Amino acid sequence: MSSWFVNVSALKDRLLARNQEITWVPGHVRDGAFGKWLEGAKDWSISRNRFWGTPIPVWKSDDPAFSRVDVYGSIEELAADFGEVPADLHMPEIDNLTRPNPDDPSGKSTMRRVGDVLDCWF
Repeated sequence: MSSWFVNVSALKDRLLARNQEITWVPGHVRDGAFGKWLEGAKDWSISRNRFWGTPIPVWKSDDPAFSRVDVYGSIEELAADFGEVPADLHMPEIDNLTRPNPDDPSGKSTMRRVGDVLDCWF
């Protein structure tokens, strides 16, 4: 089972520095529980293999011979590539949004959304 991760290790020093700039209420949180968590922060698996949740906006080719991954950051981007957007962006409606893989000259492979949802804390 594969997962999607945020590379927290690459952000750790910046997170620790920014934590010192925040006015925490109560103040002990900065260097206490939250500060300690940041000091030991590891890469974060943001995906869950469930039906309920916020779908990860990533579409992959169903044919490894024409590998392609598209990541969407807005409804407008989805509409531009798919020509439509479902009224409900949750499963199962969002998973009906497919299109031909533009990298496949035969037109046989299809771009399909990955089946994962985001961790509720993301």
